[in-house]
Amino acid sequence: MSQYGYSLLQPDRMADPNELLAGLAGSEDTRVLEGFPVVLANALEKHADKVDLDAALASLTDENVRERLRRLTALSFFCSIRSGMRSSRRGPERPGSSTSRS
Repeated sequence: MSQYGYSLLQPDRMADPNELLAGLAGSEDTRVLEGFPVVLANALEKHADKVDLDAALASLTDENVRERLRRLTALSFFCSIRSGMRSSRRGPERPGSSTSRS
């Protein structure tokens, strides 16, 4: 997880971001769940071409964990929008947004 900005654990190797996100969603540890938005944002920033949320969902057999992954993902995107975070890969901010004002 530390390679994606949440250093609760030290990685032995580069984790597959889809496996990592699915694993986080299955955790009962609140510290891990709190880090989900950070890990998702950093995974998208560093390895957007490898992040496949459909694959992460498909790897989960428990419907409750799949629903948690959906909700954590939605919450993460909502928080990033509300906080004004944006990827350097995206285009310019919308006119009138808080980061584009003079």
